[in-house]
Amino acid sequence: MQSQWLAEWNANRTGPLTGIGVNTLGWLRIPDNSSIWDDYKDPSSGKNTPHIELGWEGGGLYPLPGSTIRGVIIPLQPESRGSIWLKSSDPFDDPFIDFGFLNSELDLLTIKEGINALKRFFAAPAWKDYQLSIQSDFPEDDEAGLDEYIRNVTDHAAHPVGTASMSAKGAKNGVVDPDLKLKKAAGLRVVDASVMPYIPAGHTQAAVYAIAERAADLIKASWERQ
Repeated sequence: MQSQWLAEWNANRTGPLTGIGVNTLGWLRIPDNSSIWDDYKDPSSGKNTPHIELGWEGGGLYPLPGSTIRGVIIPLQPESRGSIWLKSSDPFDDPFIDFGFLNSELDLLTIKEGINALKRFFAAPAWKDYQLSIQSDFPEDDEAGLDEYIRNVTDHAAHPVGTASMSAKGAKNGVVDPDLKLKKAAGLRVVDASVMPYIPAGHTQAAVYAIAERAADLIKASWERQ
């Protein structure tokens, strides 16, 4: 039966293997008295800004593994930085992209804080009548194994930014200036999430709306001056 489900999904993107993805979210801060801050500076923008986003998704497959609930952990202000470079002189060639996952130790520690938060969540009395167990390959009491596990399963959350990062006028770094104009070029602005120097502490959609509205005002004002 599962092979039939997989065939239907591959053919039509329909059937029991479809899912709505994460449909419940929560946010939290790493406590101010955490030992993490003995070695690292708080990357958040303020005391009310969360460090971690948690997501939950229910599902399952018959007969194995049965009903499941999946927890997602997202560090909201990752310090890790990736890179992007051209594959060739052909502008239609996909570029090389390295997300640089977890090249900052703080990001790894943040994910571990998220894991502990999920454990506390599922230990709440509301779950006492559920027969919950962590998936079998999770390294429960192995710190080095946990680090390796996290590095092996980490993925992006579809919120990459910064490939055309904004910087001050005259600054040698960055791709666009504060008016979203491409540096060392004329007649071209970049208006999307790539201009954000850092990932905002939340999803990128609302921030892109704001950038687009600002760009519309800048372009309109530019034409009015002509």
